[in-house]
Amino acid sequence: MPIPDLDAILAAQQSWRLAARAGEAEARPAAERACSTMSEAIDVLSGNLASLGYPPFTGRIPSSQGLGRRIRKIESRVHRQVPPSLKVFWQIVGGVSFVDLTGYAHVQFWQERGLGGSQVCCDGLYVDGCDDDWFDCMLDELDERRKPLAESEPIEPFDLPLAPDGLHKDNMSGGEPYSLTPSDDWRAPLRNFRWLGAKRPHSAPANRCDLVSYLRTAILECAGFPGLYGREPFESIRQQLLADVPSF
Repeated sequence: MPIPDLDAILAAQQSWRLAARAGEAEARPAAERACSTMSEAIDVLSGNLASLGYPPFTGRIPSSQGLGRRIRKIESRVHRQVPPSLKVFWQIVGGVSFVDLTGYAHVQFWQERGLGGSQVCCDGLYVDGCDDDWFDCMLDELDERRKPLAESEPIEPFDLPLAPDGLHKDNMSGGEPYSLTPSDDWRAPLRNFRWLGAKRPHSAPANRCDLVSYLRTAILECAGFPGLYGREPFESIRQQLLADVPSF
């Protein structure tokens, strides 16, 4: 069973970076093509993961009715655009979760396969969709920030949190969530993110990592678990997870 070809992933990353740099006319169709195939890739990867006996997980979460209204409301509150790549992701893919943030059953699954300990977190694929729950949390946060502040207390720029950081995903102490700063930049970097595996993925951008580039590497090279990439017990599992996953 074929797995995504690394040369093809690298070529796709380069093509995307050029399109994103060129602006709207090239970036939008490139992001839409990537996200369309990404949806299929997540679904195939989810099926492969379930076949290994992985604890119940959500997988891909299609976008829900009213998405456009919720996006416009957020933009009106922050007076800036939601990054366009995130809007395309929300519209076409929705959201995704490969981790259990309630009982953390996935942690034991990986520990039983020699992938546990204080130095290892799976950093499983997770990106919040703009559903009603996420939207309501954002409005609450924005309302909180609008309360009167002391003159010496500056108002910090507002980022859109999209995922717990890798340590929080495995119920360890962690840092700030992975997030995007509102802007019209197709290359808006995923903030607070770093590759946590034993090796840096070959297709990972050399410096700042935008959302599409992150998702391509996290899915097609890391099989949805960047924190496990490069660890010997994960390699045979990675090959199984990537079977028949389409490249994008």
